[in-house]
This record gives sequence, structure tokens and C-alpha cells, in this order.
Amino acid sequence: MNESALFLDDHDIAASSGLTRVIHPGRKHPKPVMLADRPWEHMLLIGGTVLKEGELYRMWYESYSKATQYINLYAESDDGIHWRKPVLGRYRDLKGSYENNLFLDPEVMNHDNSSVMKTPHMGNGRDYTLIGCRRRSGHHICFSEDGLRWTDWSSEPVIPVYGDIGWYTYDDRDRLFR
Repeated sequence: MNESALFLDDHDIAASSGLTRVIHPGRKHPKPVMLADRPWEHMLLIGGTVLKEGELYRMWYESYSKATQYINLYAESDDGIHWRKPVLGRYRDLKGSYENNLFLDPEVMNHDNSSVMKTPHMGNGRDYTLIGCRRRSGHHICFSEDGLRWTDWSSEPVIPVYGDIGWYTYDDRDRLFR
């Protein structure tokens, strides 16, 4: 099997000789690539997920609003630097307008620190899985066919009681949620 591996450590290396590991430091972009520039955004948290699908980067992120606490928002980019916030028209923002990029209903399905995963193997409208924490309730799972329209899996949390932050991913190789 021809499999790719990211060598952050020596775990998957059987042997090596005459090699030196060089880790190049990242370079910070000169200015922020995402700003809180909409009336419903107070402060961007970007505590979410970015997935590259084909040539499109998709971002599910959060903003903290004084009135509603956390709200769940969506953006797209062709290069990962310049982001568009498409009007989804699904939920009312603080001003009562549907002209916004909210992908979860802030009144009903609001999640803190959501992780969005591509999970087409789950089938039946579950191409995407979201796990996030609802205040005072716990970590809940939602499913979506397109990453924009979400359905609760259960009214009961998969991890009960509000805890701190949880970050989740799906490991394609081992076929496990982590």
C-alpha cells in the first residue's frame, strides 16, 4: 500500500542513517486573514475547522457576540488567505436579518468550539459530522450532507455536562474519531 505520512516524530520510521531533521519555523502572515467585520460579529475566535475540498477552503468558525454569546459562522476561500462570508440566509442575526453567514441556529443549536469533520463513509446525509459543546449540556453531535444544513443526532449529549474545550478529528487511516 502506498501511504503518505507526516513525520513529526520517529514513530513510523524503522531506520535512518545520515539524516538530519530540520524543522523550519512558520512565518506569520503580515495581517489577519479574518476580521470581525459584520454587525453580528463582536470578536472572532476562529475556534473551528478549516477543510480543503478540491480547490476550495471551507471554514466553520465562531464569533463571540455580547448579546448571544457564541455564534457559529461559515466562510470560503480559494487560497486560504482571502475569505468570503457568503450569505446563507438560514438564521436571524442580532438585528433580525437573515442576510448573514450563520450555519447553526443561535437560539437552538449553538455550539462552542465546534469540530467539523468530513465523514462520507457514514452515509445517509452524514457527509459531515460536527461535535461541539452546548453550554451546561455537554458535547453534542450533528450531521450534514453539505456542511451547511445540520441535523441533531440526539437531544442527549455524547459527553454529558459542560466541560472545557474538546477538539475532535476523524482519522481516515485508523477509521476512528479522535
